[in-house]
Amino acid sequence: MRTLLPLALTIAPIAALADVNIPAVVPDDDASISLVALGSTRQGFINSGGETPVRIGEGFQSIGSNLDSTDTLLARWDEYTSPTVNTIEVIVKTEFGAPILPFGSTISGENAFFLSWHFGTEDAVDFQWWLSEADLVKGTAFLSEDGGQSFTQSDITSSLNDPWDGRDNGGSPQPWVGDGNYLLLRYEYTIPAPGALAALAGLAVVRRRR
Repeated sequence: MRTLLPLALTIAPIAALADVNIPAVVPDDDASISLVALGSTRQGFINSGGETPVRIGEGFQSIGSNLDSTDTLLARWDEYTSPTVNTIEVIVKTEFGAPILPFGSTISGENAFFLSWHFGTEDAVDFQWWLSEADLVKGTAFLSEDGGQSFTQSDITSSLNDPWDGRDNGGSPQPWVGDGNYLLLRYEYTIPAPGALAALAGLAVVRRRR
């Protein structure tokens, strides 16, 4: 019985999570965020900071000024949990409501026609040890012209890896040039059932005892 007691103590708290929401992202994780403008043949960063590390759950952080330096771009990301599907939401907005990508913006002399983004491209989301990749449910991009009150949306699921590796390399550029000042990216993914987590915990204990 002595050999089984530590295993039981480890599994019991996890198995008890059947009705509890479980975060899948490691605490205090940093993930890189940037915005990208695309012309006919060229592309470049909209935010002056390029690929900027942003810490989860710490509110809006500056990722630099926008393309024509009329406003500062602020970014944040958070994970929201449920018993079956977790969601990461990334928000990028201008501080004072100027367009993210104004009409007439240029990239190396070319007019910018498309807005895109990178999330986790340089520094991907770090999941907990028991979740190396997440089973993707859906990815959606939303753009608001009124600071997040109403939105235009686009399904970006097909441009993401499945299983999802915590990266979005901007494979779904959108013709969102003009008045949009608030971008929301939503990634929905499943996590293992509590029973599977209990089994993983048991395996980890067995490995430590060897």
